[in-house]
Amino acid sequence: MHQKIAQIPFHLVFSITPDKLLEQACLENGIPHQFEFYNKKKNPESLKRPPSRHEVLIYNVFGAVNDIESLILTHEDLFEYLFAILGEKRIPRELRDALQEAKIFVFLGFDFRKWYLSLLFRLLNQNKEATPFTSEKIDFVPERVKSFLINNFEMEFLEGNVEKIINDLHQECAKRNILREVKQARDNPIVVQLTQYIRNGDTELALDELTDHLDGKEEDLYNEAIALGGRYNQLKRRVQKATISPENERLEMAQITEAILALLREVKV
Repeated sequence: MHQKIAQIPFHLVFSITPDKLLEQACLENGIPHQFEFYNKKKNPESLKRPPSRHEVLIYNVFGAVNDIESLILTHEDLFEYLFAILGEKRIPRELRDALQEAKIFVFLGFDFRKWYLSLLFRLLNQNKEATPFTSEKIDFVPERVKSFLINNFEMEFLEGNVEKIINDLHQECAKRNILREVKQARDNPIVVQLTQYIRNGDTELALDELTDHLDGKEEDLYNEAIALGGRYNQLKRRVQKATISPENERLEMAQITEAILALLREVKV
């Protein structure tokens, strides 16, 4: 699914999750892209280039797993974030320009019951003009919330779930021959295989095979893999003893996963 999203010629993917899976899909398939994220603690830097159909900009508006101070983990973090992004520490000018020029927004996988999403919609529609907002049909959203979205943002709800909409868009782009080209992965086969393990949730298997692969080849990377294995095993013990909250478990696992992916990008043999 992430590969298909990467191929569809969206100019901008504005993500409210802190993972880097779409960036990884672009890396694996040789698709030109920029990856940036918002950090509520810092003044946003200018983008290298404006987003375009030739080079998608992936922008994590709620931070990235590899930068813990950028993450939104508590209500206090959320308030601090909203004061920052709606105040002086606004998103980069190039990104604001791209949002103002957008002809349509497609929302996929959003939980519209979250109160702060209305503020996010206002951030996206800065020119206050009628810009089509489109989403998949979501059965669990109350009718009063749908009415609010339709009346205030002209939201249109499409039939089908996220997977169907992405597949339909991908097929239509293929018919028009406008999909982004998938090039040969720059990584070697073992890196591609282990990355797939991680995306499938087989983190322990990926760590074991990575350690075996690096043994006797790249000592520094091997030692890093051993350390990550120890960190993963420690997390498992804490989960078994119920000494870690589910939220912190997810955060720790996301950071371990990101560290493994970063390590894989250094593997050359």
